Amino acid sequence: MNHNLSFSDFSKSVLQEIDKYSLDNSIISIFIEIPRIDLIDIYEDLLEDYSFSSFWEDNNQISYLALGKCESLNYFGTNKFKFAKKFNDQIFKKLITINLYSKRIFFPKLIYFFSFDDKKIKSASYKSIPSFEAVLPKFLIIKDKKSTYISMNIKLLNKKNISVLIEEFWNLRKRILSKKTFNSSYKSDKINHDSFNDLLGQSRNVLSKKVVRGIKLINDDILQKIVIGSRLIFKANKDLNLIKILKKLRINQPNSCKYVWKRNSQDITFGASPEKLFSFNKNLLILEAVAGTAPSNLDKNILLKSQKDLLEHNFVKDYLFESLHHLNINEYKIEKIKVIQFGDVSHLYTEINSEIESICPFLLLEYLHPSPAVCGVPKKEALFWINNIEVYDRGNYASPIGWIDSRGNSDFRVAIRGARFINNEIEITAGSGIVKGSIAENEIEEINLKLLTLAKEILS
Repeated sequence: MNHNLSFSDFSKSVLQEIDKYSLDNSIISIFIEIPRIDLIDIYEDLLEDYSFSSFWEDNNQISYLALGKCESLNYFGTNKFKFAKKFNDQIFKKLITINLYSKRIFFPKLIYFFSFDDKKIKSASYKSIPSFEAVLPKFLIIKDKKSTYISMNIKLLNKKNISVLIEEFWNLRKRILSKKTFNSSYKSDKINHDSFNDLLGQSRNVLSKKVVRGIKLINDDILQKIVIGSRLIFKANKDLNLIKILKKLRINQPNSCKYVWKRNSQDITFGASPEKLFSFNKNLLILEAVAGTAPSNLDKNILLKSQKDLLEHNFVKDYLFESLHHLNINEYKIEKIKVIQFGDVSHLYTEINSEIESICPFLLLEYLHPSPAVCGVPKKEALFWINNIEVYDRGNYASPIGWIDSRGNSDFRVAIRGARFINNEIEITAGSGIVKGSIAENEIEEINLKLLTLAKEILS
């Protein structure tokens, strides 16, 4: 790792490497190692410079900051995973990685955000989102437990274009290296409980009717499980302080994956997901069953002994087993069920893992989404009733968000415990799983607890 490298030497080396390749419809990915940095601090410095950006912080795997777009696709339509795979294959087929200064191999990444469902958008057009968004970032600052890199993806058009972009890459590296990072701490200030409780109260009657309908579907044996959601919308009194929110989420939600998808300054989705849909890295496939909920201030043994919550959790586990069998993955390890705390909310958690040679991430997406953790059982019928009962389109709520690299490694989270800031309004959505034994009042309190947990991070 040579931090004293000169721009002229760097530019010359990159151009010499590029000369080895055809300029015809190729993408060059260059990267260089940099010192360890705090990605949130860097994001604070660069947030306003790029219309599109995405942030991902997973303490157990990788974290990254994506800035700008080299290639992208917004797809509206059905069969989203099929078309996402087609785009994925096209991009990686023409992508060439240049490694000049590192002993480790860097694999470029495409990042994705899917919609929950392919159904027609019910909301107003300005709130509509694509079936999926795929982005090959212009810049990607990425860190794992060993190293930190900055990379740039360049479309090979002409030499002048390349030289300008190399200089832009160098200037960004220089700006990052000169940034004096700091460790700010934000305590959770007290939210205006009265105003937020008023909002919860106003929505209570509507939510109660939804939950009662869900319970009736279960008691009438039409469904075995359904996840019913509630969405609160309120005006933002001032500009969204995204960096402050991320720092508070880092402190208050340490076991969650913090995520941001910023389409522009007036359309930002963010949150702290407790649920991994799947990850595949170094031949290890990991799935997570996260279902069954209680306030974190209760004894965790209460959750472990709750028949209702265990039933809800087992629906998710069984679905994951069934999906693995469909994918001809019949050897896997099931870890012991436990309770994990995610801020004010705790969940039953079971990890399932399998050592396999390879797997198509889009097949996993197609089989695993939506799981009973965010949908229901049977899936097709539950989706129908969710669309019938919920008066809003879920959009990105409870949908897959994540990344795939050029070697097929991947990591996708379920976009829950999050919010969308759009045109000076904030939308917060949360749901609860209804099964045999569900009590309407308890389900309403669970949903409100999840809504309040995130609202504390945004409004204080």
